[in-house]
Order: sequence, then structure tokens, then C-alpha cells
Amino acid sequence: MTKTVVTLEDKYTQEGGQVMLSALQGVVRLLLEQARRDRAAGLKTAGYVTGYRGSPITTLDAQLWASEKLLTAHDIRFEPGLNEELAATSVRGTQQLGWYGKPRVDGVFALWYAKGVGVERAGEAIKAANFEGTHRNGGALLLCGDDHAAKSSLTAHQSEHVLVTAMVPVLYPATTDEILEFGQIGWAMSRATGLYVGVKAVTDTLDLTTTVSLPGHDFAIAMPERAPGFDPNLKIGMSALAQEQAVIEQRLPLVQDFAALNRIDRVSHDAGTRRLTIVTAGKAWLDLCQALADLGLDDAAREAIGLRVVKLGLVWPLDAAFARAEIGGSGEVLVVEEKRAFIEEQLARLFYGAANAPVLTGKTAPDGSPHLSEIGVLDPGSVRRALVARLEALGLLPDEARARHARLTELEGHNKELELAAIRPAYFCSGCPHNTSTLVPEGSAAMGATGCHGLAHYMPERETMQTVSMGQEGMPWVGAQSFVDTPHMFQNLAMEPIRIRAC
Repeated sequence: MTKTVVTLEDKYTQEGGQVMLSALQGVVRLLLEQARRDRAAGLKTAGYVTGYRGSPITTLDAQLWASEKLLTAHDIRFEPGLNEELAATSVRGTQQLGWYGKPRVDGVFALWYAKGVGVERAGEAIKAANFEGTHRNGGALLLCGDDHAAKSSLTAHQSEHVLVTAMVPVLYPATTDEILEFGQIGWAMSRATGLYVGVKAVTDTLDLTTTVSLPGHDFAIAMPERAPGFDPNLKIGMSALAQEQAVIEQRLPLVQDFAALNRIDRVSHDAGTRRLTIVTAGKAWLDLCQALADLGLDDAAREAIGLRVVKLGLVWPLDAAFARAEIGGSGEVLVVEEKRAFIEEQLARLFYGAANAPVLTGKTAPDGSPHLSEIGVLDPGSVRRALVARLEALGLLPDEARARHARLTELEGHNKELELAAIRPAYFCSGCPHNTSTLVPEGSAAMGATGCHGLAHYMPERETMQTVSMGQEGMPWVGAQSFVDTPHMFQNLAMEPIRIRAC
């Protein structure tokens, strides 16, 4: 109430309290907070950010360019990538400073970003960088934007499995506040373990603009003690097998030590008994919180039926000690997560064969029937229905929750009775150059490509096939041309279609 002058830069310069931030502006603020944290600790570090745009991280580069003056003042350099793998490989150089000459800084904290399909594309570059390692005063974050609904992607995707292939630990923030917090924790983890650290963020998280309670840059982050002579960070001249051994036997075990010290995972809703423990993370946790509110399952109601919620911040590798302490001993464990089972499979391995292991449900019910879908996105309604089914099966569903669920189900059912009054397919705006550039001569057909001109695929009169991945335009025709009687195809590329003749 004492602030008399408000500026647009407050979202980046205000030291505490609350500010209005979009999630991508939060990523810019995260870079600044890390610079401030290092300066306060007496470290002379610089920042480096690179990557490749793509929904849901489409406008991050615009936010970075708009903040160039402020970033430069904090010695943070933005270098857009020509593609995802080149950008990921450039991050390696920021961790190898001493190999190129005398550094002017103590280290470089780096941030790489891409949409989920870009994570898949850059898999080899990420793995090679991660196996090599990070600098003890640097660290590297991988911001992975997952489009679970394929709203603006060729395919629906999730990044966790790709990151696990590269042996990259995965943090999953649920809100912009947590992006600011988990990002700083991630860089500290990267320095402590020598590993790159993934940060998963879905469309619903990255599209948010909210009032954010700033965590600041001075909250405590504990670093695990290193045994004398033990250094998990990168070393020059390590063989491929030596790198693999270091990652599996030295670096990954440190991740769980780090997680335990910093309580990245927590019990968000506790109860005295453990009849049903729900395990979730990220945006799915928000869906679950809404489902609990919709059912009227407040503190007293959850306590009465023994319903608990465990919110994971580190989704791989799971902190085994935390899981045994806070999830073990439950009658049943329900895993609420998007897409393919990920947390559920880790818990199954952790508790398999253990004495008094809990019943584990998630993607399937105990009898093997489908439960939470692996397709599309989760929402509070689908989570509510899954939760009600398990509470009903366990004899734990309160009457009020049953009545609320019935009423909500009735309201949702009204949508099924609605009929389409008109169908308007996606089409180019009036005056858009793609209106003419994607037209093909009568009797001809075109192949689609990544870009907004991909809408032509949904216009019947355009005779345009589904899009292909970026940079791969025309390649399906290379395989098909020898086996069809069509003399040529048109290929949409950038702003204009091109004709590809048979070779």
C-alpha cells in the first residue's frame, strides 16, 4: 500500500510480495533471480539461454528480447537456436569454459527450451550433454513444453520418457510460483549432481497469467555433502563407458539425496489414517485439488475417511525414502497423472514384493479395467469421476460427496444433448497470404508442412495432406514416387508451395 510508482518492469525488479506475471515472463524472472542468488552468494556467474520456439513456449523469445537491457545488466545472454539439437549442443560449451581458455566468470547457469516434440528431436544432443556433465558453478536446465492435447503440434506428446532415456532428472512445477522456485532448485541440483535437470511444463501451466507470490532468491537450498576426493561434475577426457558409470552410480543417487534435503516432495493434504493415498504432480495436482473441492472433501471429510494427497515435485527419479515413508503403509495408492503411466510404474517397482505393499491403481483399476485415460488431457471432471469410483469401491464415499457428484454428472450430461447448429471449419483469415499460396491446380494435391499454413489440411477443397515434422518437407514423396502413377506433388513450404517432380 506504500508503493507510489508502478512500472511494467516491476514484474522483474520487485524484490518480494506479489506481481502479475505470465508464465513465460516468469521464466525471464527466473533467470534474473538466479543471477541475484549467485551474486548474493559471492559467485561471479553469467547466464545463457537458448532454444527453439514452439507452442506452448512460442513467445519466450519475444519476452527475452523485450527484456534484453535488463538481462544484459545481469550478464545473461540470449542466443536463439537454429533448431533444438544445435541449441542443446551450444549449452555444452557453457559448462566447458575452462577447456577454451581462462574464463571471465566462475560459471554459467544455462537454460534450454523447446516444445515436447523438440525434446524428442534433440534427444541425442541432450543425452550426450548430460552424460558429459555440468560445471559445479554452472548448471543446466531443460524447459520442456508439453502439448498434451496436440492443440498446435503434429502429435500429442509428453517429455518424461525422453528425458529418462537421457538419464535427466525431471521436476514438474504446477504454477508460475513453482517455476520460479523449482528453477532455482533445479540449477542447484544440476551443480550438486553434475546432471542436466528437466523442468516439465504443460500448455495449461505456460498459458497462465496470474498474480504470483514471489519466492525470491534467498530461500535456503541445501547442498549434499561430497565425500573427500569425490567430484560428480564434468571432467575432460572421460570415455563413453566412464560417463555412463558416473551418471548411474554417482550422479543419479545424489539426486535423491538432494531431493530429501530440500523436501521437493510433500504431503499437501494429510490425514491420520492412510486408507487412500493419492499421488500426483504438476498440473494434475491442480485438477485433483479442484475435484476434492467439487466433492466437498474438506479437511474434516478427508480426515474422517483417511484420504491423503502426496504432491511430487521430483517425478524422476522418485525419492525412494520419501515414497516409503509417506506413501507406504497405505491401504490403496491412486496415482493421478497425465498421459502414459510414469509415476505409477516407478511406484510399482518400488513396492513390488514389499511386505504390506499397497494396492496400486491409476491407469487401471485393480481388476485391470481402464480407469484414468492415457489419451488427451486430464481435467477436474475426469479426476473426480476416477476418485469417486475408487472411494465407492473402498466404501469410503461420503453421502455429501455422492450427492455432489450426482449433481455434477447431471449437469455434464446436458452437454451430450446439445446438437451442432453449424460447423465452421478452421480457415485462413481474410487477407492472409496463405489463402492463395496453398491453392493447387485442379486435379493436383499438396503435402502439408509445419506452420500456420498447415490449416490447409482441414480444408477439403485444398487437397492437402497432413503435415510432416519441421525440415522434413517432401520426404514422404521420395518414398512414394516410384510406386504411383502421379507425376508430381506440391509441397507447402514456408509461405509458398513448391512442385516436386518424380526423380
